[in-house]
Amino acid sequence: MRILTRGRAWPVALAVILTVSTMSAGGASATPDVTDTINVGGTPVGAAVDPQTGTLYVSDDASGTVAVINGSTITARISVGREPRNIAVDPSTHTAYVTNWGDNSVSIINGTKVTATVAVGGHPYGIAVDPATHTAYVANSQSGSISVIKGTTVTSTIAVGHDSWGVAVDPGTHTVYAPSGDGSLYVINGASVTGTIKVSSYSLQGVAVDPQTHDVFVTAPSAGGRLYVINGSKVVQEKMITGGAPEWIAVDPGTHAVYMTTLYANKLSVTSGRGVNTAVPVGETPVGIALDPVRHITYVANASDGTVSVVRDHANKDFNSDAHPDIIARDGSGLLWLYPSDGSGGWLSRIQAGQGWNVMNHLMTAGDFNTDGHADVLARDAGGVLWLYPGNGKGGWLQRVQVGSGWNAMSELVAPGDVSGDGKPDVLARDGSGNLWLYPGNGTGGWLQRVQVGWGGNGLSELVGPGDFSGDGKPDVLARDAGGALWLYPGNGRGGWLNAVRIGSGWNGMSELSGPGDFDSDGHTDILARDGGGSLWVYPGNGQGGWLAPAKVGSGWNVMSALL
Repeated sequence: MRILTRGRAWPVALAVILTVSTMSAGGASATPDVTDTINVGGTPVGAAVDPQTGTLYVSDDASGTVAVINGSTITARISVGREPRNIAVDPSTHTAYVTNWGDNSVSIINGTKVTATVAVGGHPYGIAVDPATHTAYVANSQSGSISVIKGTTVTSTIAVGHDSWGVAVDPGTHTVYAPSGDGSLYVINGASVTGTIKVSSYSLQGVAVDPQTHDVFVTAPSAGGRLYVINGSKVVQEKMITGGAPEWIAVDPGTHAVYMTTLYANKLSVTSGRGVNTAVPVGETPVGIALDPVRHITYVANASDGTVSVVRDHANKDFNSDAHPDIIARDGSGLLWLYPSDGSGGWLSRIQAGQGWNVMNHLMTAGDFNTDGHADVLARDAGGVLWLYPGNGKGGWLQRVQVGSGWNAMSELVAPGDVSGDGKPDVLARDGSGNLWLYPGNGTGGWLQRVQVGWGGNGLSELVGPGDFSGDGKPDVLARDAGGALWLYPGNGRGGWLNAVRIGSGWNGMSELSGPGDFDSDGHTDILARDGGGSLWVYPGNGQGGWLAPAKVGSGWNVMSALL
């Protein structure tokens, strides 16, 4: 399949009609929420997560220790320096770095042991790691400097202005950003400041980078609850944040949602391109924040009550807001069924979610297509009309909306997620000539101008959008050819593809393929496949474009005419 970068616009008609019966439980506002609270004790003030393993590290200022947490269980406590604050993890080496405020040092942890202690500047607080260079950057709040650590040695110290609390690194450009008390954002490349951006007249504190968009987010707690967005050398947006004055911050590169702790309001503020601008109640005195970009989980360390709040985003393929991706299936009589995932590779009791759906010749899960915080479904009827069924977050639907016509010209449709990298779910469509088109979602239930992104696709018998199957943080597409070979088309995050990779053969023995997301909750995207006998198999993704041993998870699924 060859890649193109230009295409023609396809006019899309909009209307509101309702003919297919759906099961509705009423509207709701699905925002991220606390799904678990981990009691760690002491005074937790810092947190970091290893996205490869899902291991969480939480610092305890009172005892001078770091708790190692797997799932919701503390598996180890490691003694570090005095008054430990923030933590950063290098996901490629699984090394954790801990700033020790009380003795001006950084503890380096491998496994469950401190393997080195490095002296840095005065009162170190923020810390960030470049996973490509294995370099750690430490913000010394009292010294007004950034210590650069390579291995176990400080290789340089960079002045960045007074009260430098936070630091962040863009792993794609290796650029480091350090906010300062003088309202400036210092830009560091190598071992020197290469630019200074005046952001505010108020003191800056927290900083985070979206590695997909290269947007930099900076908080100014004393500026009345403002969040500043910087791209390049300019402030491109200033936001007033719901829930109080934001302090510490993290960004999810997969959803582009920004999470901020509000210390005195005891809330986690959330803002994103999905239209969500809300505040989630967490524990007392939320200070530390860590985000798992693989599982889309945010962890908040609450200093005053000794807990960690676990916050999940429900807007991917989670139709009932229980923080697990679900399966939707249509039977031969047109009944639509929701199979809620139990989060461990199985299902809870199924729920009827509609009837009369046999008038639709194609169904696909669209993610949160209209930015209301719920997972949605797109359906094409026999006349080629495309319908949006907005999810209500309770396993049912709001009133459907027509979002297009003439879609019967397309021989295959797939909703792989945010292919274009703008934070909004998209649709890929193959026409009768084998041309592949990207229809970028506009975030409000419609489309931007379509773009041709490939041709020669008539040799492919099925397209599947599993999400990020290769583990690079960008949505991918799986394609089965006529000979039964399965191909991975890694997305490049900009509406195109990297080189296709053949990852399997013999897949023509499967009558249906589906991408359920992370079905078994191991942090990797999986594949569901139904064989000719009606058995359903899960192929657990390994996070590197392949899978572990498949497991049979059901039988009798040949009565279903569609699996989503």
